[in-house]
Amino acid sequence: MDLLLNEIFKTLMTAAATVLALRFLLDRLLAVHTKFRVAKEERALKESDEPETHSPTANAELILHLLLKPDEAEVLGGDLQERYLRKNQQFGQRRARIWLWSQVLRSIWPLLKRFFAAGGFLAAAEFIRKLLS
Repeated sequence: MDLLLNEIFKTLMTAAATVLALRFLLDRLLAVHTKFRVAKEERALKESDEPETHSPTANAELILHLLLKPDEAEVLGGDLQERYLRKNQQFGQRRARIWLWSQVLRSIWPLLKRFFAAGGFLAAAEFIRKLLS
């Protein structure tokens, strides 16, 4: 009988040790999960507080700024942004972007001709300087 009780006691102690080990592991997993969740929430909060630095029309406006005089680029960039926002509401983001880039691509050749005709090689040098800066 003592032998049977001794075996039962050993089995119970092993089970208790296993439960304690599992409890420890679960606590550690929960701590790590909580740490990552908090970090993710803080990152999301930080990103939502930061102003958006890149508008959908930013690259298109950059191309126009390189090819136009500053005042012309400012006006045209504003017009493009307003029309892009309207197209976005009417047709969705994908079609609005297609429209935006079609407008920019149609404008590049005439702008390049005007750009180089106005100043010749000096304009080309200025254009390259703008690209590199």
